[in-house]
Amino acid sequence: SSLFPFDESELFHNRGIIKGINLTTDSLVLIDQKALASHNEFIVGQTGMGKTFYLIKDLLRKWMTGDRVFVIDPEGEISKVCEKVGGQVIKMSPMSKSVVNILEIKASMDSTDLEADEQDESEVLPLLFQKIQRLKIFFKLIKKNMEIVEMAQLEKAIIATYEQKGIGFVTDLRRLNATDFPILEDLYNEIENKERYSHLQDFREILYMYVKGSNSRMFNGHTNVDLSNDFISFNLKELEEESDSQAAAMYNALSFLWDEITQKKEQFT
Repeated sequence: SSLFPFDESELFHNRGIIKGINLTTDSLVLIDQKALASHNEFIVGQTGMGKTFYLIKDLLRKWMTGDRVFVIDPEGEISKVCEKVGGQVIKMSPMSKSVVNILEIKASMDSTDLEADEQDESEVLPLLFQKIQRLKIFFKLIKKNMEIVEMAQLEKAIIATYEQKGIGFVTDLRRLNATDFPILEDLYNEIENKERYSHLQDFREILYMYVKGSNSRMFNGHTNVDLSNDFISFNLKELEEESDSQAAAMYNALSFLWDEITQKKEQFT
């Protein structure tokens, strides 16, 4: 390409956010990420080069221009800034009082479902099907060697737990509040029946940690944080040494984020 003159690639849009300076041409790098085919961004650099500082400034710029910002913060650095500007910090920790109920179902749709059914707004989608699949993934993170019979009985227990709260496959979830959904303790009590759930008794012993044991404050309860905030940071700093619950907590956060992002894609960063 060096045989052709004026072959330098410039990143300069008509509007957007200044990312820095082009080291080759000394021109400003001005990017409108929403105008690109992919909105993804990857930041790489040596320790101390300013990656976190750049990221914080970039997130604040996007937040100030109207984007909703969600952060997975493994080091707890961005959470400090989030809190100072009035955002919601969700501290994922065994000692935290912040709870995001893994059994809560948000009345939102995947983009494919939304496109397929946007002509008939009266049709109630069976979101419980999708939730059951996610819950089985969540519980496999708690008990990694779960067998097929255990999974089958677990699905039966999940459905029964929702039915106890009057929630079925045709329930209009838009009418429900956070406190209308079951919590992990309800599932724990459901599988106490040893005859009906004979293969889940080992799983129930493990679930005890998440219902009444050391991880209960983080997982067992109704959602008690402001999930409508336009700047939310999941602080995972204190989970560095909690290998038994780290993956489950991360999945819980990502599951919530997926529901929110697929609801109104244009608002999120």
